[in-house]
Amino acid sequence: MSQIKAPPVIYPVGRSFWAASTMVLGWAAAFGVTWAWTWAAGPGDSAPAWGWASLLLASLALVWHWRGAPSGQLSWDGQHWLWVSRAYPVGTPLSSPQVLIDLQLFIVVRMSNPAGATLVLWLEARQERQLWLDLRRAIHARPQRGDLGAADDLATRRS
Repeated sequence: MSQIKAPPVIYPVGRSFWAASTMVLGWAAAFGVTWAWTWAAGPGDSAPAWGWASLLLASLALVWHWRGAPSGQLSWDGQHWLWVSRAYPVGTPLSSPQVLIDLQLFIVVRMSNPAGATLVLWLEARQERQLWLDLRRAIHARPQRGDLGAADDLATRRS
C-alpha cells in the first residue's frame, strides 16, 4: 500500500492573533485577580503590592515574548522542512513538526534545527488561506522510513 505524500508548500509565519488573544486574556485575568486582592486587602496591607509588581514583570515578559515571536517562511518540499527568517536568511532544516495544538484554524507546532534551536510556531489559516490545507497535510504527513532528513535523524537520536 503506497502512502500519499503531502504537496510542497511555502507558508508565511507571522505574529499570531491566537497567541496574542491568549496572552491578553491571561493578562486580563491576572489583572482582575490583582485588583480584587487589592480591594479585599485591608488598609495599610502592602501584600498586594507584590501582586502589582508581579503583574508588571509579567507584562514586560509578554511584550518581550510578543516582539520576539518567530516570523518567516516555513517550507515543505515533499520530504524536508526548511525555516527561512531574518536569523536564518539562507534557511535552516527543521525536524518534523510535533503538533502541540490543532484547532483546525490554527496549529501550534514545535520543531528544531540541527543546532538544537527549538521553534514553537503558531500557524494560522488567515496567513494564507489558499495554502492552509496543503500545510495541514504536510504537518500531519508521516514520513516514510527513507524520507527522514538530517534534522529528523538528529531529533530521533535525542528522543
